Amino acid sequence: MAWRPTGAATGSYCRHTPFGATDRHLTRTTDNYRYTTDKPLRWAALRAESSQLTSLEQQIHGANSVTIYVDADACPVKAETLKVAERHGVNVIYVSDGGVRPMHNPLAQIVVVAQGADAADDWIVERIAPGDICVTGDIPLADRCLKAGATALRHNGEVFTQANIGNLLATRDLMADLRSANPLSQVGGGRAFSKADRSRFLEALERELRRV
Repeated sequence: MAWRPTGAATGSYCRHTPFGATDRHLTRTTDNYRYTTDKPLRWAALRAESSQLTSLEQQIHGANSVTIYVDADACPVKAETLKVAERHGVNVIYVSDGGVRPMHNPLAQIVVVAQGADAADDWIVERIAPGDICVTGDIPLADRCLKAGATALRHNGEVFTQANIGNLLATRDLMADLRSANPLSQVGGGRAFSKADRSRFLEALERELRRV
């Protein structure tokens, strides 16, 4: 399985299955991208496509001082992120291990990584830079982004900071321990995402982009 740009250099990516490839057998993983086939892979072509993606990433960081990375699995503010990014001409990269609907916008890109624990998180952390923004509800990922010098923003508009990340991690671990001790409990279930949360997110992302 390979990734090819559908449009301009900063266009979105769509999934193609070249050389008669299918999803039946996972043969090997290259640069965190999942290639599946039941026929011999043409590695020269795959390496060329991988180089093309690397070149695209370099163009993105060269063209804009800020890139927004979205931890896209189960993210309720994908459209809102792009809406705010458009006003500032900022690129948005949606990273997922389960797939995201194509977005026909030159500022939006979709990257699907190999399935596995923390695969999407690792992809983001390896590329995020100081001044970039990560949109995520994952507290450990937010912590890693902060350590990289980036900003991390929750779906409800809460900004992860060095001042609050320690307590958030400790609370998360405590809730995980309680659920593990009593799998039938409703501890830490959380509340439903609301319109107010959506509005706070829009305001927070706008504020962060103006700041940088």
